[in-house]
Amino acid sequence: MRDIQLRRLACFGLFILAAHPAASQDLGVHVDTLSGAQPYVLHSFIRPGTEEFYHQDQRLGPSEYTIDFRFGRLWVEGLTGADTVVAHYRTWGLALQDQYGRALVRVEPPETDSAGKAALPAPITPRREAISL
Repeated sequence: MRDIQLRRLACFGLFILAAHPAASQDLGVHVDTLSGAQPYVLHSFIRPGTEEFYHQDQRLGPSEYTIDFRFGRLWVEGLTGADTVVAHYRTWGLALQDQYGRALVRVEPPETDSAGKAALPAPITPRREAISL
């Protein structure tokens, strides 16, 4: 039973990668050296569980930092702008926009007759030759 579930999960993952070409472009490991003002800026869509952060060659524990996986932001408690953090992590590689908006759709007013009433569209006549039972 567990073997079947793992196969389904693997097939689903391959389907997602095949269906979304941008997802397969950026699955490598990123290594960034970070310093300056916080939050530190990383790549977006970080894969949870793949992140490792080091300060002065010592690995930081999960309670020592806060991370935003979606937008790739990192806050480390107790560090100043002069401190350096080395980040090792992997990303999903999704090429999604940060913001989305609505498109403006123009709707033309219906044609009117001389009395100012809206003209009805021409009736649609069914085509019998297109219907086959």
